[in-house]
Amino acid sequence: MTRDSITYQFDYEVSFAYELGFTGSYERAPETHDIEVLSIWDNYEDKPLTGYEFSSMANEVEEYINDYLNEL
Repeated sequence: MTRDSITYQFDYEVSFAYELGFTGSYERAPETHDIEVLSIWDNYEDKPLTGYEFSSMANEVEEYINDYLNEL
């Protein structure tokens, strides 16, 4: 898996690992990207998200990361 990081909503630094899925062709449907959010750092409070905060934010961020990977 490849590691990368992005800024999400200007308030969070997100580190993640991913494998790109097949983007699709005439004969074959596209596959989803395999994304694993590793950490989320809250820039406003200067601390990492943990527990429930991390879990709920990770689900939201995965959609954003998927769109980001689609543009690569």
